[in-house]
Order: sequence, then C-alpha cells, then structure tokens
Amino acid sequence: MPTECQPSTVFIVMLGVMCGIGACLSGSGSSKDSGVDNASERVDTGAPEADADTATDADTDADTDTDTDTDTDTDTDTDTDADTDADADADADTDADTDTDTDADISIAGYWIDSWGGDHVISNESWESYEGSSVVHISQFSNDTGFAIGQNDSVSSYNPDKWSRFDWTVDGAGTLWFCTTAYDAETEAEALATSAADATDPATDGCWSFPWSSLTPA
Repeated sequence: MPTECQPSTVFIVMLGVMCGIGACLSGSGSSKDSGVDNASERVDTGAPEADADTATDADTDADTDTDTDTDTDTDTDTDTDADTDADADADADTDADTDTDTDADISIAGYWIDSWGGDHVISNESWESYEGSSVVHISQFSNDTGFAIGQNDSVSSYNPDKWSRFDWTVDGAGTLWFCTTAYDAETEAEALATSAADATDPATDGCWSFPWSSLTPA
C-alpha cells in the first residue's frame, strides 16, 4: 500500500529541489560574469601601448653657419702718389729778364773819382754822385753788357723821378770809363731802349760825341 507522504515532507523535498536549481542558476551566472570579465581583461592586455610620440625631434638644425667672411680687404692702397713733382722750376734759372745779374753784385761797386774830380758811390741799389746831390735808384743792371738803369730820386736829382741809364767799359789799359746815355727818360723801358754809348775809343769820343768820363778808385 502506498506510503502516504506527509505534507511537510513534500514541502521539504520541493524546497530542496528549488534550492538546487537556484544554486545551479547562480553558478551559471557567476561563470558567465567571470568569462566576460576575463575577456575584458584580455582586451585590455592587447598590443603594447605603442607610444606614438615618435618625436624623433627632427631638429636637423644644420647650423653650418656658412659665414665664410673671407674679408679679402682688397685695399691695395698702391698710393700711386708718383710725386712727379718734376718741379718744372728745373731751376735752370732761365730768368728771361734782361736783368741777367740779379743774383750778383754790380761789378763796378765802390767809391770813385771821375775825370772832373766829382765823387761817385756805386752799389747794387744806387748810383750817387757829387756828394749826394744826384741820386739814381738802380732797378736793374748787367755786368756782361755793362749798363745800369735807375730812377732819379724825387729830391736829390736834376730831373726828379725821371729815368737814367749809365754805360761803362774798361779799356785795354784797365781804365774804367762811364757815360750817362740817358738822364730824363719818361719810363724805365725808354731808358733801357736808349742806344749804348760807343766804346771804341772812350778816351776821345763815343759819349754824345764827347769822351767818356774815367773813374779811378777814391
């Protein structure tokens, strides 16, 4: 005869069955969650984090500094100051001035007495005679030609401010003779242009048709 189950017994059995089923369901869910977590972990542990900061810093600062500063300073400063100072003054002293003796002393300088007893004091600057009553200021003379040109003094002269010319010569005996060939010329040029006295025979004529005057040392 079948055993009659007690209601309490049935309840307990059902409760056990239900607990078993719940435990299985709980284990299955837990297993699924663990798989998902593991998968997630596996995804996170993927390829190594290739830090794409490939900043190879291409600072190729090829600072070759091409400052070739050759500074060839071509200042050849040849200073071609070819001082061609040929000094055209070739100091040939070509003083075309008729005054051929400006650098020499007049050759008849000194103190003299003439044929009439009058005194004469001759220098490069003047010809004075008769105790200074007649003074001629010499402007030029020539020892080679034997003449002197000068202007009469404004006071001590018979013809004030006029121009005079003196010619002189030395004869074979060594006697000095002179002739006043001009004494009232208007200009120096006029006195210079006056014809020279004839020195052929100064003792007898040649000075205005008269003899020249001799000069002897005083």
